[in-house]
Amino acid sequence: MAESTSQGKRIRAGGRSEVIRRTVAETVLDMLRQGDSTFSVADVAKRADLPRSTVYRWWPTRVDLVGEALTLHTTTLTAPDTGSWEGDVRELTEELADLFSTPVEMALNAILAADTQSEIAQLQVTHWLPIASDLSSIVQRGKDRGEVRADADPHLVMQMIVGPLLVVTTFGWRGDVAATARDVAATITRAFGCGG
Repeated sequence: MAESTSQGKRIRAGGRSEVIRRTVAETVLDMLRQGDSTFSVADVAKRADLPRSTVYRWWPTRVDLVGEALTLHTTTLTAPDTGSWEGDVRELTEELADLFSTPVEMALNAILAADTQSEIAQLQVTHWLPIASDLSSIVQRGKDRGEVRADADPHLVMQMIVGPLLVVTTFGWRGDVAATARDVAATITRAFGCGG
């Protein structure tokens, strides 16, 4: 079975291809963790100990490499389903707070904050749209259980969860991230719950 890379080319899943893909993604993530966001395709090939031709074939640009890394980086994000609105909001907020606190995410968000028109910033927005849509499914589940107001906008809920977490982790407001996550979760739960 073949899978698409970030630029749409087909790469065979499993075997050596999958090892190379994961190696490249982890190498890019490691470089970002260390604050290197200006790497080239050749830099990644050298650090990953892979032939340049192999890396260039599948990821011809830095943006393609970051796209592959983003896919690996966010692969574990899922919409929680605890059975309650309060539990879902709390778990999602904690999950996002943990992710946004990682050096990789902080580096990527700093790039986005510094230049919203850059190719990497635009890639991040495109990458996150389907993820945000999936994560916002907690709102519809809450509505289905009768715990969330019928007029609650899932996109607004996600913006209100993500915004404060990004401010704390990206813009240097080094508040207590865990405390911020708890406060955001409590506020969202009240604001959009049927009793809010």
